[in-house]
Amino acid sequence: FDSSSMRLRRLVAAAACVGGACTARYTLHGASKQTPWATKDDLDQIYERAMKDGKYTERGYFDVNEEARTCHGEQVWAQYGIIEYDAIASMLEELNVTASDVFYDLGSGIGNVCTQVFLNTPAKTVKGIEYVPSRHRLALEALKELHSSFPRHFGGDRILQFQCDNLLNHDFADASIIFMCSWCFDDPLLDYIGQAAARNQGLKYLVTLRPLPASCPLVLWKTIPITCDFTDDQLPAYVYKGAALELVQ
Repeated sequence: FDSSSMRLRRLVAAAACVGGACTARYTLHGASKQTPWATKDDLDQIYERAMKDGKYTERGYFDVNEEARTCHGEQVWAQYGIIEYDAIASMLEELNVTASDVFYDLGSGIGNVCTQVFLNTPAKTVKGIEYVPSRHRLALEALKELHSSFPRHFGGDRILQFQCDNLLNHDFADASIIFMCSWCFDDPLLDYIGQAAARNQGLKYLVTLRPLPASCPLVLWKTIPITCDFTDDQLPAYVYKGAALELVQ
């Protein structure tokens, strides 16, 4: 890795986080443990309709020649893996998402984590950033299906947004919660994200599957077990407290 700022700016990151099992416990109007707005089956059906080609089991795969076109010219972390639905639900309970929160998924893949957060928490805004175009396109197709299947969730000023871009073009300054399936992110990229997050005075939590480098000033709060399809073991998700919580204390 070339540590020059020019080289750093050329790094791009992509990690698809594709969804799993069980039910969420939030409702649109708060964190009460009532009937979930969207179950695993609901989301599976949304993505099955969004793909339209019967290749739901291949969600997150590259299009033909896309990896060479997209990733080899840059240093892109484009691996993907399935994070189980119940693991995301458990994480959301720990984070106590509120109606004022702005949730980011960095390396949002086909958008399933953002979709789960948007449907099953009262978060005001949910944003996903993904570099691989085919994954981003599928997220947009799923968004169309969501408008049709869950129109109530798009009332008022709530926003669910997907963007196809380099993570290094963003500072996540409006985020109150950042999530990243960062298993394939390297230390320079994690450091960039961690430093940007530490400057954000409104940040409550940053959740990452790889711990942040020691150079990052965010404070580790706890770990949460996460289940994924690429290992039989539970993985720790590292939850860091942001400046907003530190100021409260």
